[in-house]
Amino acid sequence: MTTQSGRKQRKNRQDRPSGRDWLYRRGGVMFALIVIVACIGLAFQPSAPVPSVSSPETTAPHATAAVPDVDTDVSRVKRARIVVLSGPRRPVEQPPSSWRWEQQAIAFPVEPETPLIAIVLDDMGLDRRRLATAMALKKPVTLAFLAYADGLQDMAQTARDRGHEVLLHLPMEPRGDADPGPGALLMDLAEAELRSRIHRGLNQFSGFLGVNNHMGSRFTADPIRMGILFDVLRSTGHLYLDSFTTPESVAIDLGREVGVPTVRRDVFLDNIDDGEAIRRQLARARTMAMRTGTAIAIGHPRDTTLSTLADWIARHDASPARLVPLSAVAGRRFGTDRQIAAKP
Repeated sequence: MTTQSGRKQRKNRQDRPSGRDWLYRRGGVMFALIVIVACIGLAFQPSAPVPSVSSPETTAPHATAAVPDVDTDVSRVKRARIVVLSGPRRPVEQPPSSWRWEQQAIAFPVEPETPLIAIVLDDMGLDRRRLATAMALKKPVTLAFLAYADGLQDMAQTARDRGHEVLLHLPMEPRGDADPGPGALLMDLAEAELRSRIHRGLNQFSGFLGVNNHMGSRFTADPIRMGILFDVLRSTGHLYLDSFTTPESVAIDLGREVGVPTVRRDVFLDNIDDGEAIRRQLARARTMAMRTGTAIAIGHPRDTTLSTLADWIARHDASPARLVPLSAVAGRRFGTDRQIAAKP
């Protein structure tokens, strides 16, 4: 009996799994359950959220709109970019005659082979004395009026009456801490507020052929936000002059992509506020026009710039390159020379 009982006990111990075997089996079951749950989770996982368009840096103090909500405003901005980039495209090389920039162009006949220089003076409208000096220049220049200046309509009309084309100088967010001014297009604004500010700027006065950026080294490098701006400009028929405050600007490529007539600044005249330095930049613009057919230079309403420019204009008649309104250079670059020149 004792022998049989001992054999049964040994057999029962052999039939029962050891503690280590039991742990292995339980661990295997748990691992299988985890794998099944993970697979189910992946099958029903929602799509990844749209990245936020808010700036990773501190919100600028002049921003008036809250940081966009990821599930609302940002998704609309992304959809807007898709609409802009996939919508009907107009070939920039042959813009339709309904473009507003052509309607606002000042007639200035040019010979097809003549080198053309357009000089744009930014930041106009805040200093009336310097504005008067600029408008008294003997050759046509293009005056870019800040969107937040007072009395814009009267100033713009006077400039046009004196043979100078005008632009809307729209403030946009730069890199760094510089303040672009009231109503600026900022990186952390929701799409609705961006569009509101763009339209508000466009409604400040009439008679301008297009828009260029005041500052904007950060804003003009962003294809989504520039896509919103270009969506508006395409609907209004204005051209865009890229002041080219950053080599990362997407304006030229995006303009071609979506069909907004876009030109780019070639030379800054007065990064150095010195007459001799400005004369060298004017000579550089003339050389570029002689070599490529056109040049666009941008300066500012500073006393040194205005006096140097007046002196250069007085001596410029001997040059084969002509100083012309911006629309003449744009027309040359878009291949519509004769259309612009033939306008009454």
